[in-house]
Amino acid sequence: MLLKTDCKCCNKFDRYRCSVCHTDLGLKYPSLGNSLDHSLRFIYCPFCATSFENDRKQKIEIERKFLIEILPSYLEHYNNIENIEQRYINIDIHKNIEVRIRRINYKNRNCYYHCVKKGTTNPIIRFEYERRISQKEYDYLKVFTLHNPIFKVRYKIPYNNLIIDLDDYKRSLQQLITAEVEFKNEEEAEAFVPPDYFDREITNDGLYNNKNLIKFDELFA
Repeated sequence: MLLKTDCKCCNKFDRYRCSVCHTDLGLKYPSLGNSLDHSLRFIYCPFCATSFENDRKQKIEIERKFLIEILPSYLEHYNNIENIEQRYINIDIHKNIEVRIRRINYKNRNCYYHCVKKGTTNPIIRFEYERRISQKEYDYLKVFTLHNPIFKVRYKIPYNNLIIDLDDYKRSLQQLITAEVEFKNEEEAEAFVPPDYFDREITNDGLYNNKNLIKFDELFA
């Protein structure tokens, strides 16, 4: 949760700090100084995931991930696509937690999201909490981007009562294409038979996690 405190710098504004990680949202990034937009009122600290661990809105994500060598030709005229800009603002390797923000453009309309994911000992299972945020909050949080943002085009493809999220990465990651499939349970995940255009599975290969691609994008340049 966030605690309201008096600003020690100017005594004219209120600022907010996290009662768990003690992050001062007005001073975490030096160049911001006292420029925190005070119309923003965070319910949870956007930088630490401790506040989310007991939240009833978190869900379990069961997912497998694959490499794609060549995009299927029919996707050239596919219209169910999203243009995604994804940024990580905190990565805790000790707790296996990542905090990210996303801007998703679908049919020329932007939506913004803040998401916390926590890994487990099983690489296909993670806990996830996601909430929709305003453009104002997104623009504030993106100042804290770690390393490089990720840009990709996502094709949402129906397949045997499932949805394939096929990601065609852009800019310095433009040679990388992956596919993710989310499942209702572990049994469904284990029984999954991928389509012919899928190549090797990378679910267990941490190199291809987005939180690592922001640091190692030169490997695919």
